[in-house]
Amino acid sequence: MNTAKLDWFRILRDLAGAGITMADVGRKCNRNRFTVNNWSEGQEPRESDGRIVLSMYAKHCPEKFKQYQAEFGIYVGEDPEKETMRRLLLLMTALLAEVHA
Repeated sequence: MNTAKLDWFRILRDLAGAGITMADVGRKCNRNRFTVNNWSEGQEPRESDGRIVLSMYAKHCPEKFKQYQAEFGIYVGEDPEKETMRRLLLLMTALLAEVHA
């Protein structure tokens, strides 16, 4: 995940607009709604909690997530650069195997 400070207020507000309450977010993260509220007021969630919230954001607010993703370069799951390198290495390995066969 990018190290840029994310706007958790914006993310949680967008989720609320999609019908996802702070209590819902808290249940997914195994936290109470007061902890989630603290995130909206400037505290940073743990990285694992942040990833869960971003996954919820991607699921429930896909268009806003895409805009936010482009703005902040955030990704949920594998880093796309690492995934691209992994695929290139697999392709090169396959090509070398064919050349030496």
